[in-house]
Amino acid sequence: MSGEICLQRRDEQTVDVAGRNRGFTLIELLTVIAIIAVLASILFPVFARAREQARKATCQSNLKQLGLTMMMYSQDYDERMMPIASPGGPGGELRWPQILSPYLKMRGFVRCLDADYSQATAFGPTYDQAINDPEGNGGMNDYAYGLYPSYGYNYAYLAPVSDTGGTPCSNGPDSCATRENAGDSSLGVSLASIDEPASTIAMADAASWSGGKWVFGYFAIVPPGWWDTTYPQGRVNYRHNETANILFADGHVKALKLGAINDKNLWRTHKITP
Repeated sequence: MSGEICLQRRDEQTVDVAGRNRGFTLIELLTVIAIIAVLASILFPVFARAREQARKATCQSNLKQLGLTMMMYSQDYDERMMPIASPGGPGGELRWPQILSPYLKMRGFVRCLDADYSQATAFGPTYDQAINDPEGNGGMNDYAYGLYPSYGYNYAYLAPVSDTGGTPCSNGPDSCATRENAGDSSLGVSLASIDEPASTIAMADAASWSGGKWVFGYFAIVPPGWWDTTYPQGRVNYRHNETANILFADGHVKALKLGAINDKNLWRTHKITP
């Protein structure tokens, strides 16, 4: 009997000791919290950068797909680049996203995840609604789809149109005040006329200026030297950690920082030697 009492007391002592060992002092808790805070301050920026890199990679993949699609279009149209726009549709004009639609399996390829599409477009729907429901809003959803893609086309050199006076813009904005929204049913330049496709910008991240900030995208881009002489639309947007994804005429994609696209020869089909 006494032996059983001794064992019971030992068990109680063990439980008591174990119970006391499971507790943490205030200093220990504060130390653990401080360690977690330090780790969070280190890891959260890493996670944010990794997330942005993933979005940037998705954007580059979209541009590569669009590059392949443009080549498919060129093969069907006598080895010529696509036009920036052509007459037709509910809004009276079909822009390049609509022109390439027959070659795209997914309309969402024209949307970059880092572009700000949080507000509704001027035509009522959000851009996601415009992507998913082209027939909605009397067909104006599709009009918005063509106007606000995340990527702009280097139309001034690859698909020069005529200005309001009817003068051909053979040399792009260097010699002609081409309008960003000028509709033209003619085809773009021939592939053979592009001196260095691997050094000629075809598309890039773009945005529209609305409500005092950059939102949506825009279907056309112009060289930086022309940004000060036109309304804000048509500018390259550096939405990926101060870099923009650029699609070149040969189909490869590269991220470039601000200032790297200032060289006019990157935009021209005919390179000019200084």
